[in-house]
Amino acid sequence: MLPGGKALLLRASAKTVAVMAFDGSLFLHLADQFAHMHGYRPSPSEARSWECSIPVLAAALTDAGLGDVEMMLEYALLLIASVPMSSSPVCIPPPENRPMS
Repeated sequence: MLPGGKALLLRASAKTVAVMAFDGSLFLHLADQFAHMHGYRPSPSEARSWECSIPVLAAALTDAGLGDVEMMLEYALLLIASVPMSSSPVCIPPPENRPMS
């Protein structure tokens, strides 16, 4: 958990993410963290998207000499919306943090 209650599945250097992707531990870690945070396992398509995209990005950063860059994977952002008739932004929490009505 980050300051302000924001959550993410993994925060590590691009080099570390690349090594974890290579040895297979990255996807197990992400799935476990996802289940802990959301209360259910990620869908097969979600896991597949991690397997297809994250290693490519980590390798590109590492190959560009940016292996020490910190990657924040699946960082939960607040949604920002403008309220009609108001110039003030409204923060809308992610669905898992919204109260049930």
